[in-house]
Amino acid sequence: DFTVTAQPSTNIGPTTGVTFTVRFDPTATGTRSAILTITNSDASENPYNFSIQGTGLDPEINVLGTNTAVSIADGDATPDTADGTDFGSVVVAGGTKDHVFTVTNIGTGPLYLNGSTAVVVGGTHASDFSVLAQPSTNIGPTTSITFTVRFDASATGTRSAILTITNSDASENPYDFSIQGTGTAVTAPTITNNAATGVVATTTWMNGYLSSTGGAPTTVWVFWGYSEGSTNFTSWMYTNNLGTNAEGVVTTNMPLSPGIQYYYTFYATNSAGHAWATNVMSFV
Repeated sequence: DFTVTAQPSTNIGPTTGVTFTVRFDPTATGTRSAILTITNSDASENPYNFSIQGTGLDPEINVLGTNTAVSIADGDATPDTADGTDFGSVVVAGGTKDHVFTVTNIGTGPLYLNGSTAVVVGGTHASDFSVLAQPSTNIGPTTSITFTVRFDASATGTRSAILTITNSDASENPYDFSIQGTGTAVTAPTITNNAATGVVATTTWMNGYLSSTGGAPTTVWVFWGYSEGSTNFTSWMYTNNLGTNAEGVVTTNMPLSPGIQYYYTFYATNSAGHAWATNVMSFV
Protein backbone atom coordinates (compact mmCIF):
# COMPACT_ATOMS: atom_id res chain seq x y z
CA ASP A 1 0.00 0.00 0.00
CA PHE A 2 3.07 2.26 0.24
CA THR A 3 5.73 2.85 -2.40
CA VAL A 4 8.89 4.93 -2.61
CA THR A 5 8.32 6.83 -5.82
CA ALA A 6 12.04 7.38 -6.49
CA GLN A 7 15.19 6.37 -4.59
CA PRO A 8 17.17 9.32 -3.14
CA SER A 9 20.83 10.14 -3.83
CA THR A 10 23.19 7.76 -2.05
CA ASN A 11 25.94 10.22 -1.08
CA ILE A 12 25.05 12.78 1.57
CA GLY A 13 27.78 15.18 2.65
CA PRO A 14 28.14 16.61 6.17
CA THR A 15 25.31 19.05 7.09
CA THR A 16 23.46 18.27 3.86
CA GLY A 17 20.36 16.22 3.11
CA VAL A 18 18.31 14.46 0.46
CA THR A 19 14.60 13.91 0.07
CA PHE A 20 12.42 11.05 -1.08
CA THR A 21 8.67 10.60 -1.50
CA VAL A 22 6.45 7.81 -0.24
CA ARG A 23 3.08 7.29 -1.87
CA PHE A 24 0.10 5.82 -0.04
CA ASP A 25 -2.37 3.91 -2.25
CA PRO A 26 -4.61 1.73 -0.07
CA THR A 27 -5.94 -1.54 -1.37
CA ALA A 28 -8.56 -1.84 1.36
CA THR A 29 -10.45 0.31 3.84
CA GLY A 30 -9.35 1.00 7.40
CA THR A 31 -5.88 1.45 8.89
CA ARG A 32 -3.00 0.31 6.66
CA SER A 33 0.42 -0.02 8.32
CA ALA A 34 4.01 -0.49 7.17
CA ILE A 35 7.60 0.04 8.26
CA LEU A 36 10.00 2.28 6.35
CA THR A 37 13.63 1.14 6.49
CA ILE A 38 16.66 3.17 5.38
CA THR A 39 19.95 1.29 5.11
CA ASN A 40 22.89 3.62 5.62
CA SER A 41 26.54 3.92 6.81
CA ASP A 42 25.77 5.26 10.31
CA ALA A 43 27.20 2.48 12.47
CA SER A 44 24.81 3.19 15.34
CA GLU A 45 21.61 3.60 13.33
CA ASN A 46 21.76 1.14 10.49
CA PRO A 47 19.13 0.32 9.49
CA TYR A 48 17.10 3.45 10.33
CA ASN A 49 13.45 2.45 10.44
CA PHE A 50 10.10 3.81 11.60
CA SER A 51 6.41 2.97 11.28
CA ILE A 52 4.07 4.63 8.84
CA GLN A 53 0.33 4.26 8.35
CA GLY A 54 -2.67 5.62 6.52
CA THR A 55 -6.42 5.06 6.42
CA GLY A 56 -8.11 3.63 3.37
CA LEU A 57 -11.41 5.27 2.53
CA ASP A 58 -13.94 3.65 0.23
CA PRO A 59 -16.72 5.39 -1.75
CA GLU A 60 -20.01 3.52 -2.08
CA ILE A 61 -22.52 4.60 -4.72
CA ASN A 62 -26.26 4.26 -4.21
CA VAL A 63 -28.96 5.55 -6.58
CA LEU A 64 -32.47 6.52 -5.52
CA GLY A 65 -35.44 6.98 -7.79
CA THR A 66 -38.21 9.56 -7.80
CA ASN A 67 -39.32 8.02 -4.51
CA THR A 68 -36.16 8.72 -2.51
CA ALA A 69 -37.01 5.95 -0.07
CA VAL A 70 -36.46 3.33 -2.79
CA SER A 71 -32.98 2.36 -4.02
CA ILE A 72 -32.38 1.25 -7.59
CA ALA A 73 -30.04 -1.74 -7.63
CA ASP A 74 -27.00 -1.73 -9.89
CA GLY A 75 -27.88 -3.87 -12.89
CA ASP A 76 -31.64 -3.63 -12.27
CA ALA A 77 -33.32 -4.83 -15.48
CA THR A 78 -36.96 -4.43 -14.40
CA PRO A 79 -38.28 -0.85 -14.59
CA ASP A 80 -40.84 -0.01 -11.92
CA THR A 81 -43.13 2.94 -11.26
CA ALA A 82 -42.30 2.70 -7.53
CA ASP A 83 -38.73 3.92 -8.07
CA GLY A 84 -39.37 6.03 -11.15
CA THR A 85 -37.50 3.82 -13.60
CA ASP A 86 -40.85 3.35 -15.38
CA PHE A 87 -41.89 6.77 -16.61
CA GLY A 88 -45.45 5.78 -17.42
CA SER A 89 -47.22 7.11 -20.50
CA VAL A 90 -46.72 10.22 -22.61
CA VAL A 91 -48.31 11.25 -25.89
CA VAL A 92 -46.05 10.82 -28.91
CA ALA A 93 -44.78 14.17 -30.17
CA GLY A 94 -47.10 15.90 -27.76
CA GLY A 95 -45.80 15.49 -24.23
CA THR A 96 -42.75 14.83 -22.08
CA LYS A 97 -42.20 13.56 -18.55
CA ASP A 98 -39.23 14.33 -16.28
CA HIS A 99 -37.98 12.08 -13.47
CA VAL A 100 -35.34 13.09 -10.92
CA PHE A 101 -32.76 10.56 -9.73
CA THR A 102 -30.46 10.95 -6.72
CA VAL A 103 -26.89 9.64 -6.49
CA THR A 104 -25.76 9.24 -2.87
CA ASN A 105 -22.35 8.35 -1.45
CA ILE A 106 -22.92 6.05 1.52
CA GLY A 107 -19.20 5.22 1.79
CA THR A 108 -16.30 6.77 3.71
CA GLY A 109 -14.32 8.23 0.83
CA PRO A 110 -15.15 10.76 -1.89
CA LEU A 111 -17.12 9.43 -4.84
CA TYR A 112 -16.27 10.80 -8.27
CA LEU A 113 -18.47 10.67 -11.33
CA ASN A 114 -16.17 10.29 -14.29
CA GLY A 115 -16.03 12.93 -16.96
CA SER A 116 -18.34 15.57 -18.38
CA THR A 117 -20.81 12.88 -19.51
CA ALA A 118 -20.84 10.67 -16.44
CA VAL A 119 -24.52 9.84 -16.92
CA VAL A 120 -25.39 8.49 -20.36
CA VAL A 121 -28.41 6.83 -21.95
CA GLY A 122 -27.99 3.77 -24.15
CA GLY A 123 -30.06 0.83 -25.28
CA THR A 124 -32.83 0.19 -27.76
CA HIS A 125 -34.67 3.53 -27.60
CA ALA A 126 -31.96 5.74 -26.15
CA SER A 127 -33.00 8.74 -28.25
CA ASP A 128 -36.37 8.86 -26.43
CA PHE A 129 -34.62 9.68 -23.13
CA SER A 130 -32.21 12.53 -22.34
CA VAL A 131 -30.21 13.73 -19.34
CA LEU A 132 -31.18 17.39 -19.02
CA ALA A 133 -27.94 18.43 -17.26
CA GLN A 134 -24.92 16.45 -16.10
CA PRO A 135 -24.63 16.32 -12.29
CA SER A 136 -21.71 17.45 -10.15
CA THR A 137 -18.82 14.99 -10.33
CA ASN A 138 -17.53 15.15 -6.72
CA ILE A 139 -19.77 13.61 -4.06
CA GLY A 140 -18.44 13.62 -0.50
CA PRO A 141 -19.27 10.91 2.05
CA THR A 142 -22.93 10.98 3.20
CA THR A 143 -23.81 13.60 0.56
CA SER A 144 -25.77 13.36 -2.69
CA ILE A 145 -26.48 15.00 -6.03
CA THR A 146 -29.44 14.83 -8.41
CA PHE A 147 -29.99 14.71 -12.15
CA THR A 148 -33.10 14.73 -14.32
CA VAL A 149 -34.00 12.39 -17.17
CA ARG A 150 -36.68 13.41 -19.68
CA PHE A 151 -38.86 10.92 -21.57
CA ASP A 152 -40.11 12.11 -24.97
CA ALA A 153 -41.60 9.19 -26.88
CA SER A 154 -41.00 9.11 -30.62
CA ALA A 155 -43.37 6.18 -31.24
CA THR A 156 -46.18 4.32 -29.52
CA GLY A 157 -45.65 1.31 -27.29
CA THR A 158 -42.97 0.47 -24.74
CA ARG A 159 -39.76 2.48 -25.15
CA SER A 160 -36.72 1.06 -23.36
CA ALA A 161 -33.22 2.28 -22.53
CA ILE A 162 -30.34 1.78 -20.09
CA LEU A 163 -29.00 4.51 -17.82
CA THR A 164 -25.26 4.24 -17.08
CA ILE A 165 -23.31 6.17 -14.43
CA THR A 166 -19.50 5.92 -14.57
CA ASN A 167 -17.98 6.46 -11.15
CA SER A 168 -15.09 5.72 -8.78
CA ASP A 169 -16.77 2.93 -6.79
CA ALA A 170 -14.47 0.03 -7.66
CA SER A 171 -17.17 -2.59 -7.17
CA GLU A 172 -20.01 -0.80 -8.99
CA ASN A 173 -18.50 0.95 -11.97
CA PRO A 174 -20.34 1.45 -14.18
CA TYR A 175 -23.62 1.65 -12.25
CA ASP A 176 -26.41 0.91 -14.71
CA PHE A 177 -30.11 0.12 -14.68
CA SER A 178 -32.99 -0.13 -17.14
CA ILE A 179 -35.59 2.57 -17.70
CA GLN A 180 -38.72 2.59 -19.83
CA GLY A 181 -41.85 4.52 -20.73
CA THR A 182 -44.85 4.07 -22.96
CA GLY A 183 -45.67 6.20 -25.98
CA THR A 184 -49.37 6.72 -26.62
CA ALA A 185 -51.26 8.25 -29.53
CA VAL A 186 -53.42 11.36 -29.29
CA THR A 187 -57.11 10.52 -29.08
CA ALA A 188 -60.22 12.63 -29.46
CA PRO A 189 -61.35 14.43 -26.30
CA THR A 190 -64.38 13.51 -24.20
CA ILE A 191 -66.72 16.03 -22.57
CA THR A 192 -70.05 16.02 -20.75
CA ASN A 193 -72.60 18.62 -19.69
CA ASN A 194 -73.34 19.43 -16.06
CA ALA A 195 -76.37 21.23 -14.66
CA ALA A 196 -76.43 25.01 -14.74
CA THR A 197 -75.81 26.81 -11.46
CA GLY A 198 -76.52 30.27 -10.13
CA VAL A 199 -79.55 30.64 -12.38
CA VAL A 200 -81.19 34.07 -12.00
CA ALA A 201 -83.35 36.13 -14.34
CA THR A 202 -80.52 37.62 -16.40
CA THR A 203 -77.51 35.37 -15.97
CA THR A 204 -76.34 31.82 -15.16
CA TRP A 205 -73.29 29.55 -15.08
CA MET A 206 -73.33 26.84 -17.77
CA ASN A 207 -71.15 23.97 -16.65
CA GLY A 208 -69.42 21.01 -18.29
CA TYR A 209 -66.66 18.53 -17.55
CA LEU A 210 -63.69 17.80 -19.84
CA SER A 211 -62.90 14.25 -18.77
CA SER A 212 -60.08 13.72 -21.29
CA THR A 213 -58.01 15.97 -23.53
CA GLY A 214 -56.80 12.90 -25.43
CA GLY A 215 -53.24 13.92 -24.65
CA ALA A 216 -53.24 17.07 -26.78
CA PRO A 217 -54.22 20.74 -26.40
CA THR A 218 -58.00 20.84 -26.44
CA THR A 219 -60.28 23.78 -27.26
CA VAL A 220 -63.71 23.90 -25.64
CA TRP A 221 -66.82 25.68 -26.96
CA VAL A 222 -70.26 26.15 -25.46
CA PHE A 223 -73.40 26.43 -27.65
CA TRP A 224 -76.72 27.70 -26.31
CA GLY A 225 -80.02 29.18 -27.35
CA TYR A 226 -83.82 29.05 -27.16
CA SER A 227 -83.95 25.63 -28.85
CA GLU A 228 -81.80 22.53 -28.95
CA GLY A 229 -79.38 22.53 -31.89
CA SER A 230 -78.07 18.95 -31.48
CA THR A 231 -74.63 18.59 -33.09
CA ASN A 232 -75.16 21.19 -35.81
CA PHE A 233 -73.08 24.32 -35.31
CA THR A 234 -75.45 26.57 -37.26
CA SER A 235 -78.56 25.35 -35.42
CA TRP A 236 -77.50 26.98 -32.18
CA MET A 237 -78.37 30.62 -31.56
CA TYR A 238 -75.21 31.51 -29.62
CA THR A 239 -71.66 30.16 -29.22
CA ASN A 240 -68.66 31.01 -27.07
CA ASN A 241 -65.05 29.82 -27.52
CA LEU A 242 -63.60 29.05 -24.05
CA GLY A 243 -60.08 28.52 -25.40
CA THR A 244 -57.65 25.73 -24.50
CA ASN A 245 -58.65 23.88 -21.35
CA ALA A 246 -57.11 21.31 -19.04
CA GLU A 247 -59.05 18.25 -17.93
CA GLY A 248 -61.69 19.09 -15.33
CA VAL A 249 -64.61 21.47 -14.90
CA VAL A 250 -65.33 23.97 -17.69
CA THR A 251 -67.77 26.79 -17.02
CA THR A 252 -68.91 30.12 -18.38
CA ASN A 253 -71.21 32.85 -17.16
CA MET A 254 -73.56 34.20 -19.81
CA PRO A 255 -76.27 36.94 -19.92
CA LEU A 256 -79.87 35.82 -20.42
CA SER A 257 -83.29 37.16 -21.24
CA PRO A 258 -85.67 36.54 -18.32
CA GLY A 259 -88.50 34.01 -18.51
CA ILE A 260 -87.11 32.04 -21.48
CA GLN A 261 -86.12 28.37 -21.51
CA TYR A 262 -82.53 27.91 -22.65
CA TYR A 263 -80.66 24.86 -23.90
CA TYR A 264 -76.88 24.38 -23.94
CA THR A 265 -74.17 21.88 -24.72
CA PHE A 266 -70.37 21.74 -24.72
CA TYR A 267 -68.07 20.79 -27.60
CA ALA A 268 -64.35 19.89 -27.46
CA THR A 269 -61.79 19.49 -30.24
CA ASN A 270 -58.10 18.59 -30.59
CA SER A 271 -55.73 17.39 -33.29
CA ALA A 272 -57.18 13.86 -33.22
CA GLY A 273 -60.86 14.69 -33.41
CA HIS A 274 -63.79 16.27 -31.61
CA ALA A 275 -66.66 15.41 -29.31
CA TRP A 276 -70.07 16.82 -28.45
CA ALA A 277 -71.47 16.35 -24.97
CA THR A 278 -74.43 14.04 -25.47
CA ASN A 279 -76.69 15.16 -22.62
CA VAL A 280 -78.05 18.58 -23.70
CA MET A 281 -79.02 20.63 -20.62
CA SER A 282 -81.85 23.15 -20.20
CA PHE A 283 -83.00 25.72 -17.63
CA VAL A 284 -85.40 28.62 -17.33
